[in-house]
Amino acid sequence: MRTNFNRLILTSALGGTLLVASGVQADAQTNSTAASLTGTWTMSLIGDHVIPVGLALQQDGATLTGTLTMMGKDIPLKGELAGRAITLTGSAMMMMRDHGATEGTAAPGPSPAPMKFTGVVQEDGTLSGEMAAPRGPMKWTADRLKERAATRTNGPDTAQVLGSWNVSVIADHAIPVGLLIEPDGARMKATLTIMGGDVPLTGEYGTGGLALSGEFGDDISARTGMKGAVKITAKMRDDGSIAGEFTMSRGTFPLTGERLKERAPKAPATR
Repeated sequence: MRTNFNRLILTSALGGTLLVASGVQADAQTNSTAASLTGTWTMSLIGDHVIPVGLALQQDGATLTGTLTMMGKDIPLKGELAGRAITLTGSAMMMMRDHGATEGTAAPGPSPAPMKFTGVVQEDGTLSGEMAAPRGPMKWTADRLKERAATRTNGPDTAQVLGSWNVSVIADHAIPVGLLIEPDGARMKATLTIMGGDVPLTGEYGTGGLALSGEFGDDISARTGMKGAVKITAKMRDDGSIAGEFTMSRGTFPLTGERLKERAPKAPATR
């Protein structure tokens, strides 16, 4: 006798019970478990047209709970996962038309209608099955909602400002300045070489750009007259150069800089 797959049947197997529901055959190995179904799914109810539905599931062992979002309403669901076979049930408030009512009779209010989903976890991780409906069963499928790429939270890449730079501070003439930027834990340190002297700086590179600050030492002050605090603020340009401002006691001046090109190594001498 052929088994009618449009009804629920019970078949003894391996000393247990195997459930086959609504034309969906469960995995022959009842003790084989699919990957966790916890997550958000995009479900499609397939009738005369496709109805998109949201489905959020939470799996705890064989127990399933979830929420079906349909027509702007959240419908709680509960059920189980047996092997690869899925069962989910719930109840939704729906407007039920009484076809036997006379014309002009007020339509009844919404009434709870049972919902039952049966299905199976496919080999590719998708879900499919049938939903019992008043007008007959409806096929359904579900795919995991693809997560958006995580938003970058680490801020700009500090590596792009590390290294040696040729900097020009533009006053009444361009003043060549050397700038070496190095990592220093979560921040950075730098050495400003100006007028034959070195000025240590500290700072960071964040969403607002590069910010470095320090103070002229006594040796530079005695020789050049530059004293007090010094500050560099700059942003990276599309061509890889930097542009910003150089601030000291004498005022604030435009600044530009290009990464120092490394010299090619000398070829070994030949005889």
